[in-house]
Amino acid sequence: MRRPPEGRRPWGFLLSLLLCGLAVACARRAPGVSDRIRGSALRHLPRESVGLAVVEMKALREREAAERWLDDLAADLDATPSFKMIRQALGPEVIRKVDRVALALVPQEGGGTGYAVLAEGTFEEARMRQLTGGQEILTLLEVAGQPDVSLTVLPGGTPVFGPRGVLRQVRGTGSGKDAGLGASSLMGVLGKVQPAAQIWGAIDYAPLVELARRGMSSGGREAPLSAPGAGHLKALAFQGVIDKTIAFVLFGQAEAEPGAKQLADAARGLVALARMSASQQGTGPWLEFLDGIRIDQSGPDVEVHGTLTSAIAQALAGQLPGLAEGVSGRGGAAPKEDRPALPPTGGAPPAAGREPAGGSRPPG
Repeated sequence: MRRPPEGRRPWGFLLSLLLCGLAVACARRAPGVSDRIRGSALRHLPRESVGLAVVEMKALREREAAERWLDDLAADLDATPSFKMIRQALGPEVIRKVDRVALALVPQEGGGTGYAVLAEGTFEEARMRQLTGGQEILTLLEVAGQPDVSLTVLPGGTPVFGPRGVLRQVRGTGSGKDAGLGASSLMGVLGKVQPAAQIWGAIDYAPLVELARRGMSSGGREAPLSAPGAGHLKALAFQGVIDKTIAFVLFGQAEAEPGAKQLADAARGLVALARMSASQQGTGPWLEFLDGIRIDQSGPDVEVHGTLTSAIAQALAGQLPGLAEGVSGRGGAAPKEDRPALPPTGGAPPAAGREPAGGSRPPG
């Protein structure tokens, strides 16, 4: 057999090694939700956000159960006058044009927490901009003593709902991929969320606890919000993959490994107590659910894996009576609206008036 010249051997070996390394790296690295945030309209959400929840509507539409859920959602939203106007402007299939819905919690300078609801989808930018009547931010609803509900439209036609102050932060976000939410404290824990997740999000624990403590304080006394091991928790992320069941994972980040170990032990203790109670009451679905929970701890990280079956979902619904009525907000008194409602397509904002019951809920 003819041997290659001695001088060529090292180059061929190094080239083969480099190609193998690239192949392994590409195979191992799949785009995660961190990349999704930086490459989508989600990056416009404020970097100060301390909470995020995302529903991948486009992925859910592939599931039969989600199709029925979307129909129910559209029927409920039709009770909101502002959404009716949006549907009239964008067409009856507006819900099915939404690919992703995100809710961000944003601390405000005066205290308390604001929010931003962002809806990505296949919208025509020109038609979406007509919804605001030519304004950068249009206030849809304003009630004395309550946060206003306003609307802005981002480049590309993405609508964002929330209080005017939060929408100013949204519009002030830079255009870079590492601006806005891409530079938030949530990005560290969100790196653990897998791209296949259809429901996902994260919480920056310490700022939220502080905001809640301030809100619950009375008479100069701070409300106790501690729980066993809670002082060690820095951040929490979650993900859910929906098929015939819902497979979920909770990702907890502690300050250090000892704190993570305490959190894992506390979680295992809670599961053991719940299992004992379910066993005494003879509730089979709950036992199956609790038996399937797995709690792992490595360094400062804790992971809780579990699966929700339809039986467990029905059991949860049965233990939360009145949930549907509370969420729908029907039957309540109508708040007084002091600002113009959503204008018709291409028109100026209508005169101020009173929005019927249900209008106090944020659209979308």
